[in-house]
Amino acid sequence: MKANPIFKLLALALLLAFLGCSKSDNDIDDLQTNNKFFAKVNGTNFVSGDPYIGASYRADDGDGINVLSIIAADVENVNFGKAIGITFSVIDDNFELKDGLVLTQNSPNVFLLLGSYTESSDTDEEFIENTSIRLEITKVNKTNKQVSGNFNFIAVVEDAFGSEKTYTVTDGVFNNISYTED
Repeated sequence: MKANPIFKLLALALLLAFLGCSKSDNDIDDLQTNNKFFAKVNGTNFVSGDPYIGASYRADDGDGINVLSIIAADVENVNFGKAIGITFSVIDDNFELKDGLVLTQNSPNVFLLLGSYTESSDTDEEFIENTSIRLEITKVNKTNKQVSGNFNFIAVVEDAFGSEKTYTVTDGVFNNISYTED
């Protein structure tokens, strides 16, 4: 199965974000005071905060399509980083991004629900599939354009040699992530 084009776009956006940052090792230490995004990946902590988080929401503008994307990076040092991306697309003229929204692979009107994980390495990995995924929006502040929630997913990737690897992402939480509206 080929990689999902949405995953490739998320990876490209993350790469551009990394290239645009000019953080020193000391600045990375400062990140620990502003943590907003947490998860465990195969049992290892993933922690992120500003400026390494980006979110975007596109509400229905007459076509019934609603999309939320969140990308967070955990930058351990200037030579190694990890990233988690969460995206959903719902086709529903009456959809509302609101507190208590729960989405899974089996939710009605879900066109796309994707959880991805990547880390810098010597080999490229292509996204194959999510074998399970759950996203819950716990709080939406439309005035300040912030969203909070929790998530978990299992992502299967394939390296350039055809070997599959599984990333199990658990205990995912994001708090008051600012989003832009498209």
